[in-house]
Amino acid sequence: KLNEKDIFYDLGANIGVYTMWAKLNNVRQIYSFEPNPTLVNDMRQTFINCANVVIFDHAISDKDEETFFTINDQSVSSSFYANSGYQHKVRKINLEKFSNDNNLLKPTIIKCDIEGSEYEFVNSISNDFLSEVRTIIFEFHFFGDYQFIDLAQVIKRFLILGYTLSLTPDTKFENKMGCIIFEKM
Repeated sequence: KLNEKDIFYDLGANIGVYTMWAKLNNVRQIYSFEPNPTLVNDMRQTFINCANVVIFDHAISDKDEETFFTINDQSVSSSFYANSGYQHKVRKINLEKFSNDNNLLKPTIIKCDIEGSEYEFVNSISNDFLSEVRTIIFEFHFFGDYQFIDLAQVIKRFLILGYTLSLTPDTKFENKMGCIIFEKM
């Protein structure tokens, strides 16, 4: 349900599937965030002539800092919680602060698939930052110390803000991951 007025934030862009989906739906602006340098380089080649796609090589979290990110060399799925792979130095950013500091347009659609950092991200953004967001595609994981109670807090916050929620058909809480779509009508 994208339109030409939408500002799409692709958090954990990976190879750019959602970025491409937004591009094919002619949204106004796309900001894609991906800390894996190989995937960022591939995305930059894919979207080289797309003026409305901006790609940032940052990880989304709750604060700004340099840290190490584990790149899984057997998969395109990497994270701060991965047990195998190689360490790559990345810049973690607080998305709201980064957006304000760089005069990015406020999001109307957010796709969040940031492999366990989704809780820090949600807890770090204000209701004002979310004020124009009508849809959040939210992949959750129970990595590290995060459990269902943490997801319940995210759900509670979005319900209080007036979002409805639906689970994707493949979401199974026993798998410790899944996808929730939050929408404002």
